[in-house]
Formats: sequence, structure tokens, C-alpha cells
Amino acid sequence: MKKHISFFACIIFILLGFSGCSPLGIKVQTTGNDIQSGGTGGIYRSRDGGANFEQASYVRTVNGVAQTIGYANIRFLISDPSDTRTVYALTDDGSAWVSYAFGDTWNKIFSSSRRIEALVVAPSDRSRLYLAGGRSIMVSEDAGANWKRIYYDPGTETVITSLAVDYTNPKVLYAGTATGAILQTRDGGETWFVPVRLSYFGTSGRVHKLITVPQNPSRLYAVVVDGLQLSGFIYISHDQGKSWEKNSALDSLVRLSKYGDFERDPRSGALYYASLYGLFISRDEGNIWEQVPLLTADHSSMIYSIAIDPQDRNHIIYATTSTIVISQNQGKEWKSLPLPSFGGRVARDILISNDVSADVLIATGVGY
Repeated sequence: MKKHISFFACIIFILLGFSGCSPLGIKVQTTGNDIQSGGTGGIYRSRDGGANFEQASYVRTVNGVAQTIGYANIRFLISDPSDTRTVYALTDDGSAWVSYAFGDTWNKIFSSSRRIEALVVAPSDRSRLYLAGGRSIMVSEDAGANWKRIYYDPGTETVITSLAVDYTNPKVLYAGTATGAILQTRDGGETWFVPVRLSYFGTSGRVHKLITVPQNPSRLYAVVVDGLQLSGFIYISHDQGKSWEKNSALDSLVRLSKYGDFERDPRSGALYYASLYGLFISRDEGNIWEQVPLLTADHSSMIYSIAIDPQDRNHIIYATTSTIVISQNQGKEWKSLPLPSFGGRVARDILISNDVSADVLIATGVGY
């Protein structure tokens, strides 16, 4: 009887767009349109802090045939908090990849017909992964070998857009949606509740990013943007997501400029907000913001992504359309370096290694 149930469950998952099944759970495809024999995009790696880059998009294959994800548009790079060399990558076409050598080679761990919006690794249990795509949230308890769905919303507009997991309890998960809701589960997805909905100028906004704080499990940050991502608001929760307050201190500085990225320094707690208008920093958890002097004038260059060195808060990297800009003294001085040719792509995400500051990965893609 159990085999029949598993068989019909697989059919349901296939109809929902998730590929591959076994009686134990969801398995991934090992082939797909994102695996090619060339391409100028995908992922790039620098071993000297950004001075030089080489493509790091090679796929590990059984038969030894050279393949890459160089044609793929990469959305995000996610570092495993417990293993400095393990990195996950998400693509526009619905695939999730893992590298156990900081980008040397990649293995596919998930495939879907829907775009994957987010993936998080539980810091206290690195084998536990959560993944959001379309209206579903998936979980793997074996580092991506098998997956099962723990949430599905039948609403046609309720796309899961962001995820964040508690640093101490791997079963506490927060999920933002395209309509401003922040879902929460405290039992690994068995039950869910929606304590609040966040707005953008009084209308439903997209919860683009969620960040939890390792030193304070009660504190969370959320970035809410409009539908075109023309601007973003920061919300802060002090009670594990039960209530939120808008961070108004940034509003007058940002001036509704197009949102680029939002990051928190894992060591100092400093917050960075990147946009078309410039780069802003708060050293007191969002109470006071100041603009960081840049080499380019305001509104002259879009900042698509920013990264803070986990080991050295003075080491900051951000990317514009054609350059990577590096500071070794927390933004007091900058050095601009040309990015390699990505075939019309931009640097969507940057990741600095947790243990080797000179190791940098860049995710490239067409558009933002």
C-alpha cells in the first residue's frame, strides 16, 4: 500500500513541476538545458581578491565529458555556515547546485520547472536544507539527496520569495511571499502561521530578503520592495517575527532609488544597503544611517550586489554593471577593477570565502 501511495505522490509532484521521484522522496535530474558544453556566464572565481577571475562553472560528470553551467543565469550564491568550502547556487531555470570545493566543480541537487527563489542551510544542522520555488517550500534532511514538500499555497499570486532559518533551532523557519506575508513554522513545517503582513506604501510588497541574527534569535530583518524592485524598505522585528517596525531612518537617504542589495556583517552587525543612489551603512542596527563615499557619483552606477568578508569587516566588495569595487578599510578607500566579459550579464551576487579572504565567487545573469 505504501508503494502505491509513493507512486501517486510522485505523479502529483511531477504535475507541480518538480522533477524526479523515488519512494523515499524527490530525486533530481542529472541533465537539463542548463548543462552545456560552453558559455561565458555562470559562476566566476577569483583566487586573488578580485584582481583576476576565471570561470568556475564546471559540472562533475560520471563519464568525464566536460560540461558547464556557463549558459545558466545564476540568481544567488549561498554559503554553508558550518563548512567554509561548501557553496550552493540557484539558477533562473529552476535548478539548485552544490560545490564542495568553493566552485571548482558543481553537482545538481534539485530541479524544477519553476524558478527557485531561495535556499537556506540550517546553521545548527548542515544536512537540513530549505528551498523555495513557486508556491512551495521543500526540505531536505540529507544535504539535498532527497526532498519533500512541507508547504504549498493554492493562491495563484502567493509566490515564496525569501527564506531565513533560526541559527540555533533548525526547525524554526521564516518565509516571505510576493504579497508581503511572512510565514513562520516552529516545527520544521508541520504547522504554519502568518503573524503579520508587511506593506510597501500601503500596498502588498514583495519580501525580497530575510536575515536572522546569530547573536540574537529574536531579531530579524526584512527587505520589502515594490513589484518592479524600484525601491526597498527595511523592516525590523525584535520578537522572532511576531511584530515588525519599518526602519524610517533610511527613507530620506535612499529617496526611492532602485534597490540593489542588503547585507549584514556577521561579526560587527553593521548593515549595508546598496542601491542606484549609492551605498549606506548603519553601525547601530539601523538607528542611524550614513552614506558611504564611493568612486562614482550618486545615480550614476547601479550596485547590484555587495559582500562583506566574514573574517574581516574592513574588506568589502560590491559590483556594478561592468566593474568590481573593493575596499580594505570599510569604505574609506576603494579600488575599481574591470569585470571579465560575461556576455551581457551582470554580477548578481558575490560571495567571499569564510576562511580565505582572497577567494571570491561571482554569480552572473542577464538582467537583475
